[in-house]
Amino acid sequence: MTIDTADCRNPVLQDLATDALFATIQNRFDDARAALTALNERYGLQGATESALLWIDSLIAKVGDRPGGAVTLAFRAVGTDAISGADDVRPGVAWAGRLITARAANDEDTFTALLNVAIGTGDVFGAYIGELLHLVAI
Repeated sequence: MTIDTADCRNPVLQDLATDALFATIQNRFDDARAALTALNERYGLQGATESALLWIDSLIAKVGDRPGGAVTLAFRAVGTDAISGADDVRPGVAWAGRLITARAANDEDTFTALLNVAIGTGDVFGAYIGELLHLVAI
């Protein structure tokens, strides 16, 4: 089974995910938190998975798809522009970066494995989805 944004057809879930993204972009963090809480309460893991897909695919659409190009993961430090790898950032940020990279590379196995890591912690909407939302928004 291919993970496809087109499979995310629940309009209420999509609206909540969109609300969370735009609230984060606009630094309205209380509104973003409210949307994430609603996603969690109403949709649980489905909300986390579908929101992740929608946010990442929005980012890829904005940046542009580079078919055939290598996809690499790097982080740029605010203020210094120093480039670092996943070992130099918070675990949730590293996870989010890896999830974005897996999706951009069309690596479904890694994407699914990373989602399972987050699910296994019991804190999907905390450390993981929140970090992903922040990375996509900036």
